[in-house]
Amino acid sequence: TTTKSPMMCNTEFVGKHTAIIGGCNEKRSVQKSEVFPSIKDKSIPTNPSTSCEKGASVFFKGKIVMCRGDIATATSCYSTKPGDKEWSTTDIEDLKEYRARFAMAATTKYMAIIGGFKSSGKCMVYKDGNWTTGPMLQESKG
Repeated sequence: TTTKSPMMCNTEFVGKHTAIIGGCNEKRSVQKSEVFPSIKDKSIPTNPSTSCEKGASVFFKGKIVMCRGDIATATSCYSTKPGDKEWSTTDIEDLKEYRARFAMAATTKYMAIIGGFKSSGKCMVYKDGNWTTGPMLQESKG
């Protein structure tokens, strides 16, 4: 008989740092962003959002992308590269629907926003510079 060796995970590209971006202190948005362990010349700018809504972020195509419901009709998206001094508000299109407490995921080609409180339940997929409707997930409707 032959035995198959267990599948091993390739950890060569696993991130070795954690970024904490903003947050909320009582009803005030916290602007400070931190990277642990710190990286010389690779800090990230302060939190661009003034909202205490809970958003999500991913690492996508070399950038940190953060989205959160800042106003009642949209979900704002921001992006930055480690070491940049500012967040871009034009690099990633805003989602034309308000969402809070949603999840984000990213692959090398796509980024997705899934579920969320006060949302339609549509999975939104970012590809080729635009958000498009992905599969309907009834369980994710908030």
